[in-house]
Amino acid sequence: MSDLLLLPSLFQTLPTSKVWSAVPVASLIVGVLGLMPATAVTQVAGVTPEVKTLAVRRIAAPPVLDGRLPASEWPADSFVSGLIQLRPHNGEPAEADLYASVASDGTALYIAFRAPLYGGEAPVAAVTGRDSESLTSDDVVGLVIDTFGDGRSGFVFYANALGTQTDVRVANDAETLDTTWDAQWQVATDVGAEAWTAEFMIPFRSLSYDPALETWGFNFGRRYPPRLEEAWWNGPVEKSFHVSCCGRLTGVPVPEPLTPISVTPYLTARYVETAWGQFSSGWQSDAGADIESDLGPQFTLNATLNPDFASVEGDREQINLSPFELSFPEKRRFFLEGNDLWSARMRAFYTRRIGQIDGGAKLVGRTGRNTVAALAVREATLEDNPETAGNEYRPGATWGVMRLRRDVLENSTIGLIGVNRHSTDGETGALGSDLYLNLPGDWYVTGQAIVSWPDPALESGAFLLQAERKTDVYNYSLRYTEMGERFQDNTNKVGFIRDDDRRYLGGSGSYTWYPHGGPFQFLEYDSDYRIYWSRSNGRLRNWEIIQSCDLYLRNDLSFEYEAEIENQEPDKYFDRHYYNHQHTFSLGYRTEEWASTSVSYAFGRWQDSDLSLWEASLNRKLLERLTASYSFVDLRLEPDPWEENAQIHIVRLEYAFTPDLYWRIFAQTNSGDDRVYLYSVFGWRYRPPFSAVYITWTRDEIIGSDPRPILFLKISYQIGG
Repeated sequence: MSDLLLLPSLFQTLPTSKVWSAVPVASLIVGVLGLMPATAVTQVAGVTPEVKTLAVRRIAAPPVLDGRLPASEWPADSFVSGLIQLRPHNGEPAEADLYASVASDGTALYIAFRAPLYGGEAPVAAVTGRDSESLTSDDVVGLVIDTFGDGRSGFVFYANALGTQTDVRVANDAETLDTTWDAQWQVATDVGAEAWTAEFMIPFRSLSYDPALETWGFNFGRRYPPRLEEAWWNGPVEKSFHVSCCGRLTGVPVPEPLTPISVTPYLTARYVETAWGQFSSGWQSDAGADIESDLGPQFTLNATLNPDFASVEGDREQINLSPFELSFPEKRRFFLEGNDLWSARMRAFYTRRIGQIDGGAKLVGRTGRNTVAALAVREATLEDNPETAGNEYRPGATWGVMRLRRDVLENSTIGLIGVNRHSTDGETGALGSDLYLNLPGDWYVTGQAIVSWPDPALESGAFLLQAERKTDVYNYSLRYTEMGERFQDNTNKVGFIRDDDRRYLGGSGSYTWYPHGGPFQFLEYDSDYRIYWSRSNGRLRNWEIIQSCDLYLRNDLSFEYEAEIENQEPDKYFDRHYYNHQHTFSLGYRTEEWASTSVSYAFGRWQDSDLSLWEASLNRKLLERLTASYSFVDLRLEPDPWEENAQIHIVRLEYAFTPDLYWRIFAQTNSGDDRVYLYSVFGWRYRPPFSAVYITWTRDEIIGSDPRPILFLKISYQIGG
């Protein structure tokens, strides 16, 4: 470790001359790549991976969607199998196999899965919430389809044995995963003595695709927690949902392009016991609608009128010891379609900057090698809450966003994004370009350049360049970022930037070792180095070193150690020098599954205070469809001049009568701000996912002030589509 601590002193000798000349160079590279043909493919010499093929079986009528697979509907000779491991032992045959068959009646794809059970084990199935990111910790089966045959984009559908389903939109060959994307599709499952089975029904109208293609990229796979195994049919693959490594699905009976329109009106009723903010006490009603039109199989137009976001669960409390803003995920339906297109390391557009809206429209689609997304929104005026000391008034604004992305080479992209917010405060916005190169040998190069306004100049711009080599086993990277002095103030009106006036150089590496035998299943090591200078005066601001090691035993116990060392020099956030360090020890049980237990303890020094931090989490399946989660955080600083000390408790209960009929209770307390938040929702997606009934009750209380209980009723019904 002593050798590592010498790195910052060496970094200080690096030149601090301006490097903005790299921006026109990057622009030149982008321009040259944009002229290259799509067939400019570089392959590893002498390597011709096997590509498996599966033909779609044509059927006259759809199968009964009940999870059972009778031979009359699913003949035995229509199934294929033979999974190849992604992990733990890449390239080896899977220990937990999976059988799949695909059929179509011309309106939808039907996929049948048979997942054998081993040693009398029941399938690991605890997650009941649709689109939960925790679903991959269960025994799940699923598929990837590349509907444009470009080897870089596609759709993912998977489910567990309870019928809990998730869909994901994939871009940049699975480097960008949009888990917020939602589609209309169905799944039914059945658990037998020797296997559990599933039937997927994916309508063609739920997908965008090239109508000229009858062969799609296709792969199917399984995640099997008892062996920490993930395996895919066409492989080996280097990462989950690896689109460029898909096999082929032939004879896809793509229908003629349609232009269906669906309208989902809603009605709400809200009862507020105590007037606060924009809500008066008593009953209030409202109405609005979401409109969607498929402009052929490749473009989707969305519009919304007076949308209501009140059924969205509140954000989880987080401990933040840094002076930087926290980012929260988007949960509102209107903003979710095409959400992957806004994703970037430097975020020029952050949808959570937009508050309640009066209406908006969005177009997302692609033609040839070009992908486009355009968004226009009218943000409502936010009135001041007279019961608070602060001024919450925010004028209404009109937002415009345009995103263009072009596929280049075999598996790379270049892009542009423009964002503008117009209000009585004036114009604010950002214009950015990005470059993503997916190169042979698991190499990836990412570049971005952004300029913001008002007063667009070098001091209100930024750029980054990152090179990394990675798979799901190893990852090492080198990155450089430069940000002007006014970049954060400008961009954070529309985007999300934590800091500015800095030059940042960082490097990281990680490796996961999966032994074939012995007491542990894997050993993972991570190392990360970061150093920051002020761009305006060239002075060192701070440096950080983070090291961690994670050991997972075959008895499902896990141990982790992490060390964080930070040297903070005086800058715009800190008045003097600080040497912060933190050591964290964690113990867990079955942490690779959802039904897990973990506890951690951290100690160290933070800004002249002794730090003690306890964290714990417990996830349990109480009944077949009743799950419970609890998490706990206890932060203690001594002394505590900033009043950061806090205890946070979070409890969540969910009972899923069916995958689309559930009752959820969520409660969290934070002693740091004396806040108690309660949330309960009864939800019924009677025509999933958009025709639904919600009954929600929330109570948000700052101890010592009036509580804010709200009863909320909402019904929506999708017409058409």
